[in-house]
Amino acid sequence: MQCAGKTKLAAPTAATDKVFTEADWADAETTDPLTKSIILAEKSAWDFVKELTDADKIDLCVMNPTLPLGPPLLDAQQDVVKMILDRGITGCPRVSYSLVDVRDVAAAHVKALALDVSGHRHILHGGNLWMKDIALALAKEYKPQGYSIHTMSLPNVALWGLSLFNKNAKTFLPIVGKQSQFDNTRMKDVLGISPKDVKETIMEEASVLIEKGLVKKPKRTRCQGGGAAAADNEAKTEETTEKKEGEGEDKPKENGDVKEEEAEKKEDQEESKGDGKVEEKKEEEAKSDADKAAVDEVKTEAPEESTEAKAEN
Repeated sequence: MQCAGKTKLAAPTAATDKVFTEADWADAETTDPLTKSIILAEKSAWDFVKELTDADKIDLCVMNPTLPLGPPLLDAQQDVVKMILDRGITGCPRVSYSLVDVRDVAAAHVKALALDVSGHRHILHGGNLWMKDIALALAKEYKPQGYSIHTMSLPNVALWGLSLFNKNAKTFLPIVGKQSQFDNTRMKDVLGISPKDVKETIMEEASVLIEKGLVKKPKRTRCQGGGAAAADNEAKTEETTEKKEGEGEDKPKENGDVKEEEAEKKEDQEESKGDGKVEEKKEEEAKSDADKAAVDEVKTEAPEESTEAKAEN
């Protein structure tokens, strides 16, 4: 069984009670080139199967998702979530998106291969959201983190003027104010898939886009990162200072302690010199006293010698 995917349905129209089913087709002659190629490819596939002989017959079923959104596995496509986070357009034009979670689309293909659903188309649709609702949901979560997200409504006249130099704005002109409703009964009842809440899908996609660095980081986040680095450097500087102070305790010869120690040594040296001088003085006095005593002894002996000499004579 062949299972074809992502075939465009009817283009958005002004909000009416019309609900599109698998029996409806978009007008290939009035739509954009990409959508036209998808429509013609599916019609060619159905025509090809129809013309096959019974011996060559193959089974064909088609998955017809609305706009798939969700967490990207590799790179990010330029969808509404990335555009809003990257400020790809100023303000929110009155544009409605018919959305489906990309994981529901993948699950639908797997289910179709296991079930007998050949010969049928299957609308895969989760819900509708206006661009402003998407922007408000993203702003509530990511504005506190520094992301500047436009949530102001963009009037049609302003959108037209913006479209002259903004390619994103130009793509919105044909679908402003239009909204489509889709019947996803086969998705739920035949394939057994309960659509995920598309608001949760948007938030999960935004989280992965930011985590993988697929959208521009806000300036405030960069500053906060620089502040953290500065804080780390400051902490390292304080740690180095404390370490030097600790070494200073083991080495008291640093800073003012050197002068104090030198002064103490000088005082000790002066005191030692003073004590030495006192001792020298005492020694000199003792020597002087000894000399005097010797002189006196000599003088005493001399008269005695004279007396004896006189007696001999």
